[in-house]
Amino acid sequence: MEKIDFIPFLSQVPTKLFVSGLSMKPFLEENDQIFVVAALKEEIKEGDLIVFRRDGKDYVHRVVLIEKSRFYEIGDNQRTGTWASFDKPLGKVILVEKKDGTKIDLSEVKEIKFARRMALIQKIRYRREEMKKKIKFKPFIFVISKIFSLLEIFLKSHGLFEERD
Repeated sequence: MEKIDFIPFLSQVPTKLFVSGLSMKPFLEENDQIFVVAALKEEIKEGDLIVFRRDGKDYVHRVVLIEKSRFYEIGDNQRTGTWASFDKPLGKVILVEKKDGTKIDLSEVKEIKFARRMALIQKIRYRREEMKKKIKFKPFIFVISKIFSLLEIFLKSHGLFEERD
């Protein structure tokens, strides 16, 4: 029996959902609770956690890139994501309650900054893979890959991707 698509029925009253899966680890872990509200395209920003449906399954992933009518989503624990369309109903995660009871309000400035940093590192990874597809000369692929890897290491070494405060 297929699960009901609840996303079109979301409103501005937060709906509590339990997390399952590993794609957002370590930020979201199995049995953490998220609170989700309905969201329009204009309310979604890079770094936001969204709930969407793909191939009959519901996902909670981070928005990394936004282009006109679509967005690139990926789990924090993944190397590649997918493009999805804004033409389907979306939910936006506004609060996380960890298993230990700790609450994380995603509208707080420090959480917004953390989300933008996570999106940035995923964007760097995405751009690296896109460049590798476009380059025909194999030695350049190696060089481009190393440049992006060094950029990622540089940003991490300067504290841009440390755990949330």
